[in-house]
Amino acid sequence: KNIYFVQVDVSASSTTQNAYLPYTAGILVASAFKSKIVRENCTFKKFIFLREDVDSVVSGMDHPSFVGFSSYCWSTEYNKLLAKKIKEKYPDCLIVFGGHDVPDNFDMLAEYPFIDVLCHGEGEDTVRELLEAYCTNESFENVSNISFRFSDNQYKRTQTKLQTTLEYPSPYLEGWFDAIIAEYPEITFNAILETSRG
Repeated sequence: KNIYFVQVDVSASSTTQNAYLPYTAGILVASAFKSKIVRENCTFKKFIFLREDVDSVVSGMDHPSFVGFSSYCWSTEYNKLLAKKIKEKYPDCLIVFGGHDVPDNFDMLAEYPFIDVLCHGEGEDTVRELLEAYCTNESFENVSNISFRFSDNQYKRTQTKLQTTLEYPSPYLEGWFDAIIAEYPEITFNAILETSRG
């Protein structure tokens, strides 16, 4: 299964000179791929971090099976446009939204039929569990902290479970951003370091 994660920068485009490395998406990917199930069934293809033309982004995708979107106030509208286009071309692709702009209810599922799953709260454990369930064709009902569409107009919210550790792998040290840095030598990258949470 081909996996993509989207975390577009505040203003970075294809002509940008500076951009943030997609730390949030990076730590989700680094955590998920610690799972043997995920590693054996998924191929991570790319971080989408520049605010590029959505048609160009979709045309550059290789049969995506799972696309995770990190949604903030500066990226949600772009994410919705891109997600809709992906769903139109790849109707079986699982579209997952998480982040600060995702409400703690079903509203986005009801309003946007191209979104399949909402992640609520912190995402490292949730995304790993979701990918494991997806890879093994298990019900999403056992994945904590999500809302998901299980028929056209019906949704379920799973149990809330707080994360009990911050011992997650570093996307920097594990090399998840190496391909980005190599592909865009003209960009000066900014790196986020998380020093607190909550």
